[in-house]
Amino acid sequence: MNTTIETGIRSELLKFNDHLITDSRTDGTSFIRLADDSPEEYVEIVRDLHMNELPNDWRYNVIKELVTDLLDYFDSEDEMDEDNCQEALYEIVETVVPCSSHDVFKWLADRPARAVFEDTSWADASAYDDSYDLTELARTRMYEEISIMGSNLVYHFTSGF
Repeated sequence: MNTTIETGIRSELLKFNDHLITDSRTDGTSFIRLADDSPEEYVEIVRDLHMNELPNDWRYNVIKELVTDLLDYFDSEDEMDEDNCQEALYEIVETVVPCSSHDVFKWLADRPARAVFEDTSWADASAYDDSYDLTELARTRMYEEISIMGSNLVYHFTSGF
């Protein structure tokens, strides 16, 4: 029975990934978007992963990176269920969050509402540790945001939508 579930998650992520396409703007810059023929479920997933933000490049890039990293993380014979995917996200999210102060603060500047922690325990753990500086606090907030996106993504593909 697990094999069916594992194959299902992998195959659904692969199909979703195929619908996340790279396109070009008139100025020559590239961006990720959903293919025009994407199923409504994919539109809903992307909308959910934008977490009340209007469509933007950062979200689409992170969605694409989370999907490809999850697929790359597991070999074809590895068990790919909700628990394993959620566990893998700890490592995956760490690689998605940039180390550069410039990138982290640009992310915050693009949408100032992102500066608020969804779960205040993240802020409490960071704010009172003398080793944290503003960049590390901002990275922690970004880590939280990407973790939520990753967990929601895994949930969508393991809940049998």
